Amino acid sequence: ADSAIAVQADLTQARECAMLIEKVQDEWQRLDALINNASQFYPTPIFQIDENKQQKDWQSLFQINLYAPLYLSQLAYSSLKQSKGTIVNITDIHAEQPMREYGIYSLTKAGLHHLTLLLAKEFAPDIRVNAVAPG
Repeated sequence: ADSAIAVQADLTQARECAMLIEKVQDEWQRLDALINNASQFYPTPIFQIDENKQQKDWQSLFQINLYAPLYLSQLAYSSLKQSKGTIVNITDIHAEQPMREYGIYSLTKAGLHHLTLLLAKEFAPDIRVNAVAPG
């Protein structure tokens, strides 16, 4: 009982990302872990991307799959530092082996892999940052 709460947020909105972190901190007065698991996954065949579709798909996939984990990590930094917490980013095999017809998705997962390495260096030694890549 009282060991979890559900918090809904639109991760494309900076104020909702901030609200998400604040609500968790308010509930328990601490933050021990951030798991960046939200993701969008849909095909973006290279030859079917035009200027309008590319912009929409590029922004949508990068916003959820890469920018949200970065921004949430920034927002959680001070609380995670205080608790010697951890960040776990969920990526997948397509970070290293792009999937045919899922080019933009594969780019975002490669970016998340690199972001994990970057945050691990920037946040060390206070916060441990790792990625899990199922598949």
